[in-house]
Amino acid sequence: DSPSVRVAGILSRLGLGLNNNIQTPTFTVGGSKGNGLVDFNTPGGNLTLGSTGSPVNLLIGNQIVGTGGGSTGVVDLSGGTVTAFVNLLRVGSKPDNATGTTTGTFTMNAGSVNANTIQIAQRTDAGTAGTVNGTLNLNGGTLRFGALSQNGNAATFNFNGGAIQNLPGQNLTDTNVVIIAATNRPDIL
Repeated sequence: DSPSVRVAGILSRLGLGLNNNIQTPTFTVGGSKGNGLVDFNTPGGNLTLGSTGSPVNLLIGNQIVGTGGGSTGVVDLSGGTVTAFVNLLRVGSKPDNATGTTTGTFTMNAGSVNANTIQIAQRTDAGTAGTVNGTLNLNGGTLRFGALSQNGNAATFNFNGGAIQNLPGQNLTDTNVVIIAATNRPDIL
């Protein structure tokens, strides 16, 4: 946690190289009052996140403290290929007592993400204080999930390319999320 909003404007960046393997129970980008970015330093890089036996909780723009500030998290994997096994993908989240604006953005262009649950613009408790924004950009690759939901201010799912599929043995569940398909891409509908 930072003593000031978004660490006084300082960006915490994890620049990924050519081959990357991250195995951790929870990976937070832009936590409480933080300003975080994960992207590729090297175009054409690869990221493996979690595994089938140990899926990760990926929390992007995850404000957990009551404050007048907010957090911003961006995971931009458009410069490479991702293979991810995720229990919870949360893109933008805040409690009601955090009165500032919290924003999360996840972008992928190639590879596959297998997520049990995806939450976009998630409020962790009842109320309307502050703003929570979440954006998921699927520009290519395959996104498999069991449940997709939002209960915040602005949840955006931009389906510009690639494929949306259910996890093996599960049905897709979408609660209150509008998936916006690109109008210039009739091949994805």
